[in-house]
Amino acid sequence: MSIPTTSFWNSNTDLQTQVELLHNLVPGSGEVENPRKNRKLEKFRKACNVYQRLYNDGDCLNTSHLRNIFGLNITDYYVNRWSNGRFYKEIEDKMYHDIEPIMHQIVIDACVEQNIGL
Repeated sequence: MSIPTTSFWNSNTDLQTQVELLHNLVPGSGEVENPRKNRKLEKFRKACNVYQRLYNDGDCLNTSHLRNIFGLNITDYYVNRWSNGRFYKEIEDKMYHDIEPIMHQIVIDACVEQNIGL
């Protein structure tokens, strides 16, 4: 896997301070407080969960979240690999590059909603 050099996963983004401030507003589990009022913060929470699963495990626990939150279809990024006498599916590196600008916008939207300076 080739992680982009500027990513939220490796804490190398111009919005890292804002990401940390947003994380302080997100509970350890479950929805954010008043998710209807804080729609963008709730989307940030969900995006972080999917993003973490993708980067940590190399998969996506809930493909409908990937589609609903990031607008990406994971099957578009599957590549068949041959190893040890069998084929298996692997997520193409392009997905990691495509998801970054989307995550960037999710962070900006949550910051605006929560009045966190950019």
